[in-house]
Amino acid sequence: MEAVEALSMTEQRRAFFLQAKRWLEEPALYSDVPFAGHLPRPLLSAADLDIMAAAGVIRALRPGEEPLQAVRLFAVPEPHKSRRRPIKWPKAINEHRGRNTLQEMTVIPRHVVRQHTRSGAKAIVIDLKQWFDQVPLRPEVQPFFAFDGCHLGPCCLTRLAMGQRQATEVATSITACLVDFDHPGVEVDYAADNIRFVGERAAILCAFKQFLARCKACGVQINEIDESDYEDEEALGALVVDKYDYLGERFCHADFTQQSTDKTMAKLRASWAARRTWSRRAVMVHFGVLLYASSTMRVDLAGRFVAMRWMARMAQELQCNPALWSSTNLVHVPATVM
Repeated sequence: MEAVEALSMTEQRRAFFLQAKRWLEEPALYSDVPFAGHLPRPLLSAADLDIMAAAGVIRALRPGEEPLQAVRLFAVPEPHKSRRRPIKWPKAINEHRGRNTLQEMTVIPRHVVRQHTRSGAKAIVIDLKQWFDQVPLRPEVQPFFAFDGCHLGPCCLTRLAMGQRQATEVATSITACLVDFDHPGVEVDYAADNIRFVGERAAILCAFKQFLARCKACGVQINEIDESDYEDEEALGALVVDKYDYLGERFCHADFTQQSTDKTMAKLRASWAARRTWSRRAVMVHFGVLLYASSTMRVDLAGRFVAMRWMARMAQELQCNPALWSSTNLVHVPATVM
């Protein structure tokens, strides 16, 4: 994190980064979370744990080092990528800390993203490689994310836990630092590990090269291009496109249109078709995807006022009583919801 802090950036951006960085470095933010002393076993195979240990994402607790809080590890399948995504969920920390405590809005509104689409004929869209696993926890903080490593013994995380409430804003704050430089004629959008440069070809290539230099200085890796190709004009030019997917939408600069991606639509169809009994969690997940896609699909939300009010009340109820997330007792369900 010292390399990120050393980057040139606005004072406002630096102040927010320092605030977010506390979750990576300050044990005091976790020390008052009650700990029952039990370390959960991960729902992962021994081979999975060995891979994570070899990658430096987890480590065994050192002699004399005590676990200070627990984290749950499991994996969710990603069929479109033929792989599983490991999830690290610090349940007690999330419950004790409640809502996010970071003060700045880090997500760029979607209407601004769409306005930026009209500001140029081309774009470069990149994804930071396994971004949460590139964000290190300070050694003093790592024992607060401990678990039973089975054949490895008691273990802990060494990287930011994706399932932590503050994780997305912490990761996004670092992304914001990487793109916080002057880039005339280029609009830059970002959310966590996703970044988009929009403008004319020459301008976005110039801005992208500056971005790559900042990534290199901080040791940040990118999925779309290897560090060995940062100076390769042909490799860089191949990243310039006018039709692409970004944050669940497919953008086309030729006619300035956007539509829901095939992946977004597949999520909707799969979640609807697979359900026989709907829990509150399943309804909220499905409704969240519908809301995300609604503006792209030009759905008139005003005509679904009853459903929107019902969902808002359910969200308030779940916030007050998290134990109801798995409940299937859905009473008074408006027809416009289901």
